[in-house]
Amino acid sequence: MNKEIVINRETDSTTPYVERIKKETEGLRMWDYLKYDSEGNLHINDLKVVDIAGATGTPLEIVDTRITEKRAKEWIDLSKKVARDVGYEGGIDYLYASKADPAAEIVTAAIRSGWGIETSSALDLVNIEWLLDNGIAPKNLKVVCNGLKLHPAVYNKPSVQAVLPKDIKVNGITARKAARHYGVSYAEMITKLASNNVDIVPVIDSIDELNYFAQPNEIPEMNVGVRLKVYGTAFDNTQLSKLVARHGMDWETINKAANRIQKIPHLTLTMFHAMMGAAETIPVDDIVGTILHTADLYFELKKNHQTLKSFNMGGGVPPLGFGYNHEEFLTKLFVGLKKKAAEHDCEEPIIVFEFGSYVAAEAGHHVMQIIHEKENSIEENGKNIPWGIVDTPFMRAIPDMLVIDRDDFIVLAANNANNLAQYMRLGDLTCDSDGRWPTKDMEKKGKKGILVPKSDEEQLMVIVATKAYGEQLTGVGGVGHCGLMEPVELIIEEIDGKPNARLVPRQGYKEASKLLGYNQDSIESLKAATKGKK
Repeated sequence: MNKEIVINRETDSTTPYVERIKKETEGLRMWDYLKYDSEGNLHINDLKVVDIAGATGTPLEIVDTRITEKRAKEWIDLSKKVARDVGYEGGIDYLYASKADPAAEIVTAAIRSGWGIETSSALDLVNIEWLLDNGIAPKNLKVVCNGLKLHPAVYNKPSVQAVLPKDIKVNGITARKAARHYGVSYAEMITKLASNNVDIVPVIDSIDELNYFAQPNEIPEMNVGVRLKVYGTAFDNTQLSKLVARHGMDWETINKAANRIQKIPHLTLTMFHAMMGAAETIPVDDIVGTILHTADLYFELKKNHQTLKSFNMGGGVPPLGFGYNHEEFLTKLFVGLKKKAAEHDCEEPIIVFEFGSYVAAEAGHHVMQIIHEKENSIEENGKNIPWGIVDTPFMRAIPDMLVIDRDDFIVLAANNANNLAQYMRLGDLTCDSDGRWPTKDMEKKGKKGILVPKSDEEQLMVIVATKAYGEQLTGVGGVGHCGLMEPVELIIEEIDGKPNARLVPRQGYKEASKLLGYNQDSIESLKAATKGKK
């Protein structure tokens, strides 16, 4: 996604770290909130990382929501400027894709910046309802619902009348309450919020999904969308038909769904959704070319369904702090949409952005300490590349490196940046061979280490811009890989023009053990099962 740091071995030992790292990351806009002071200490906005880590200990995650607000507002300003410059009159809507990070501090930062919310599950809507009920989100908040919104009847909900077999004993918790699908479904939450006059638009993903929302006398009046099957680049219908995508419908099914919606009195078709990619860098011409092809389909559909007004392109655009030409993307997008509208003799649509990584990523930064160094290999050139053992589990802090093969995270020194640089591998405290940076796959591609200052003092490192997706892949709370605990979390929010900090403590071993079944409820059963088998 962003510019990869490439190490020049010849100068590692003769150049100050801060000079090397600035040169290798030259042009990345994240330096508008990152800086090194004269003593070689890293600052995130006005936070001196070594001071924060000294107060809380490591591992530590710093979440600065001011960065989220800054980037969200910058995208609004930039997109409006480009639209104005090229004469685009269709309008723009901004939605934060909460699947990137549904934490309250990030969601509310996006809302404060004038963004609506795109959701993926019932939990997202439960959270939104809570924000609305507590006056934190505005009553006119725009909500668009993607993900599978299946009929509640398809879920394997426990029956009230069902009785457990006599040989299955329970410990005071009813099977119904323990059931996975106990509670309201996604589709039911959509209906509930729509009934309470929330501006909510479910994007229909299949004909079967439409069955629920088509029910007369059960569903309130609401706007709906349809989702085209597209995930990847495609510049014509033949390429589009060959794309493998779990979500959305093909062109023939889109038309069937739209025709059916038109006959349902309480539903109005207003949105066409075409999502081509996420959390990756797609060349500007490729992403714009694919969007403009799907825009042709939008205009074709609009000819028979005049209520259509919004063209939702989804996400797929890297954060503003990373190396990507965002203005070129916007210019080509708006110019292309304007031209397509003229060709089809249609009004320019409202373009809808659904951004997750763009909004969330740069707010979060993992701080770790190198607590041990060891040399354990000799490279082909005869040099040793030492291991720096850190106290942050990589597979929990940045699981993206394995799950979606991301190799573009930037790791910066938090202190001693005026010292000379050395080449080092980082490994965590797990006994797993994948708990390392660079990863094994990255080594095969030639990246065998990262820059670390040479120092006999305590050395802290920071993995920057990690707030998107990682926490959602590993979970919040719970038990970390190899039993390692999650970090302390420091959240920064601006209140009355000044930064306000609050701490979220890490779980302890006792809390983690209870989740694994080492708790009072399990004692009698475990004792009985163990009796006579020692």
